[in-house]
Amino acid sequence: LNRVSGEKLVTLEQELELCHAHLRVMSLRKAARCSLRTNGLDEAALVPPELFHTLIEHGLTHLIPRDGRLDFELRAAARL
Repeated sequence: LNRVSGEKLVTLEQELELCHAHLRVMSLRKAARCSLRTNGLDEAALVPPELFHTLIEHGLTHLIPRDGRLDFELRAAARL
């Protein structure tokens, strides 16, 4: 978090690395397998730091693991 906290924008790749690291830690703390799947994303796209990390954190706080898992999915769809 310290690496990106002062930035206005980071690459989606950097943001996803942060999310995956957070989910690894939370898997241990919650004794549940926490995962993030992605599909169709442009990892070079710029996003505000901690955007998706914050959404995942809210999910971890408010969701109850199902079958010992908390699975998140982030996907992009083309607009026509």
